[in-house]
Amino acid sequence: MRLTPKNLLLVIWLICACAQAQTGLESSVQTTVCELVSHPLQFKGKLIRVRAQIWSDNNKFWLNESAAGSMEIGKVCRWLPAEFTHSTKLIGSSAFGTFTGRLVFLKSGRVTGWPTFPAKRPGLAVKFVVEHESDIYNQKIQNGLVLTPQLYDARSNTFVRPE
Repeated sequence: MRLTPKNLLLVIWLICACAQAQTGLESSVQTTVCELVSHPLQFKGKLIRVRAQIWSDNNKFWLNESAAGSMEIGKVCRWLPAEFTHSTKLIGSSAFGTFTGRLVFLKSGRVTGWPTFPAKRPGLAVKFVVEHESDIYNQKIQNGLVLTPQLYDARSNTFVRPE
């Protein structure tokens, strides 16, 4: 096949168009749920990817640390409320997976229907808005009585659970 000047110009244009399209893609920041709830301002305006455990009861979701995210077995932190921008098959179940999305800072300082937790800044409440989920595994559908997960808070010697 002979490369004519017209074909050469077309090939160069296609390479430039593909390069421009790739630079327009936003890259995500890989982090953990514990980092998100401990230092939310570091992630303001960024696309975030976390490996986490997700819990659901009806249409409420919350994320918690998983060994796959932190690479530490048994590490726990505060719950991170979550919601999806699209329909999902995770309603009424628990699972592990990779979730990509953004933190949304709430002006009221409280997520409706969720407990408030002490944050680095008083009145700072966030939720994670999931734009994409992948690598979902170990999904368990919660049929019948749903036992809400609880975390032990050593400071108050009580169990904390999402409301």
